[in-house]
Amino acid sequence: MLRGVGKLLRKEMHYGYTARYGGEEFVVVLPEQLQGKQIPLLACIVGIMDAYRAMRSDRPYRKATTEKQAITKLRKGAGTQFDPRLVDLFIEPVENSPEDSDMQQAG
Repeated sequence: MLRGVGKLLRKEMHYGYTARYGGEEFVVVLPEQLQGKQIPLLACIVGIMDAYRAMRSDRPYRKATTEKQAITKLRKGAGTQFDPRLVDLFIEPVENSPEDSDMQQAG
């Protein structure tokens, strides 16, 4: 039974990195060419979380973005790259957090 769950999670994770919510762009061509609500929920959630983490982290080629910049980019991608309902659900607690994570990074 657990093997089946692992297979499902791997398949969902694959979709999260290859399918765009709006369906206009695909990193690779999938036979299923899933878009919108066809993309598994877990893949959509992980896609948003991974994008946010990547934006907020330093990379060899650029500095991390601020929380505000990352939120702006997520909102810009809502409906095309990301599920717009999930973007709103992700952003709400980030914006309403009592701790200012940008200040913590500077300190």
